[in-house]
Amino acid sequence: MRKIVFFFIMTLGFSSIVFRSHAQTSGSTVLRLAFNPLLSILVNNPTTTITFSALTDYQNGKSVDQASHLTITNISAQTYTVKVAASSANMAGVTSGNTSMIPVGNVRLSVDGGATSVGGSATVSTVTLSSTAQTLITGGPASLAKSLGVTYTVPAAAAQTLIGLTPDTYTTTVTYTISNP
Repeated sequence: MRKIVFFFIMTLGFSSIVFRSHAQTSGSTVLRLAFNPLLSILVNNPTTTITFSALTDYQNGKSVDQASHLTITNISAQTYTVKVAASSANMAGVTSGNTSMIPVGNVRLSVDGGATSVGGSATVSTVTLSSTAQTLITGGPASLAKSLGVTYTVPAAAAQTLIGLTPDTYTTTVTYTISNP
């Protein structure tokens, strides 16, 4: 009887070993890479000031370059468009009692380096600031944190219209909007 029990235990042990040798040794999964389009624009300089302090500023006009002014991300197969608009048709003085106004149309905006700086087959326009959105960039390509400079200019003819106004700081809010067509 001992031999039978011993044989039975040995057989059971051997069966366990054989069973374990059939364990799974690999597995697989389906890997997916899902991404959503990301479209954003960041204005890096919260304030742009064009200061008129010399005779030549009024005679020749004045420009201010804001290097790395915009940071654009477009994670999409579609191109993007950037439009720019002022919050109102006129810039108002900040001093109490100043009723003078300066038309926002006195200011021009352009992308530093033009279409080459944007890349792809983009088109870049110099726009006259308006309370109606104006197209600054069309056909902008896919990009990741693309830095673009913007130059704000008051041309000579517009600068001469400032003569006779109350000396003050005149302001408006400029908003850039990015979209896929």
